[in-house]
Amino acid sequence: MKAIFKFSFFLLITIVILSCQRDEEEPVPIIQACEYDDSIEELKAWHYFKQGTWWVYRDENSGEIDTIQVYNGGDGFSQNNWPYFFWDSSSSFEEYNYKYYFNESFSRNCDETHDCMCHKVERTKTRPGQFIGTDWCFSYPNIPEIYITNGWYGRSTLVEILPSYEISDFSFDEVIRWKSDEHPSENYQAVEFYIAKNIGIIRRILPERNQDWALIDYYIQP
Repeated sequence: MKAIFKFSFFLLITIVILSCQRDEEEPVPIIQACEYDDSIEELKAWHYFKQGTWWVYRDENSGEIDTIQVYNGGDGFSQNNWPYFFWDSSSSFEEYNYKYYFNESFSRNCDETHDCMCHKVERTKTRPGQFIGTDWCFSYPNIPEIYITNGWYGRSTLVEILPSYEISDFSFDEVIRWKSDEHPSENYQAVEFYIAKNIGIIRRILPERNQDWALIDYYIQP
């Protein structure tokens, strides 16, 4: 009887030791939450603007003036219950139209962070009777060096996040700088965007056209 007891005791000790060794060799993976706010409401603060909003820009090189007006838009849920938003705008310079569109079905896990959802925003450029191009242009959350592949046409990259930025007579906090090396919505040419939270695009640079559009006035529809 004592022999059986001793055997059972040593068997139990062996199982405990092996179990501890296995725990040391194979730690339970820790799920890391997204370190950024990747909510859609925060996305809207950067990339959604309502009808009645307008911006005025001046080309720093030529002195030309361009007024962008939001004439249509909306947000809500699709038939498949995906959150979405869109807004259409018209440009007084060369009469271009720009459409921005988001649907959460476009969202995917970000490559650079754990458990963050990257929400992609599409940008389309047209003119009456002429389609220029469309593809993803921006994403959220604002992760330095995050990029979006633009089909066959290169990529859009969030180059840097600026704590403050001055342009014309304005000073803005929280400005992001996006750069596309060959974007369809700009006739497949390079473009840089400076975007301020709750304000939108405050500067757009088109180096191949020698254009540098700087914000000189604006109104944001609440």
